[in-house]
Amino acid sequence: MSTEYICEDGDYLAVDERDVYYIGWYLADDGDFGQYVGEHEPPTPSDKDEWEAKIAYDAIKPYADGTDCRGFYFGTKRKAFHALYAANRALNKDVPWPEWATKAKAEGWKPPKGWKP
Repeated sequence: MSTEYICEDGDYLAVDERDVYYIGWYLADDGDFGQYVGEHEPPTPSDKDEWEAKIAYDAIKPYADGTDCRGFYFGTKRKAFHALYAANRALNKDVPWPEWATKAKAEGWKPPKGWKP
């Protein structure tokens, strides 16, 4: 079982090793990094994208050696991958349920074993 968290659109967090080590959202459709975690503090989440950004930010921040205009950076590859692992665990832990699932559960629906939102 993979611990990697993948967004609905196929994007996922990855370590960018081109320079200093950064963690960013790898955009599957573009084949490159989009926004890096730590470029700015995410707002209080009002949708799933903002929820993902906030969870990743909070999980990665304690591991960072600092921040610059690109976001949180890490002095070693090992430290960056520890932060990435922490973010993926946090994202997989408390995935918000879609509205249909919340309503169905309130009406007695039981999700199948192993089901994840």
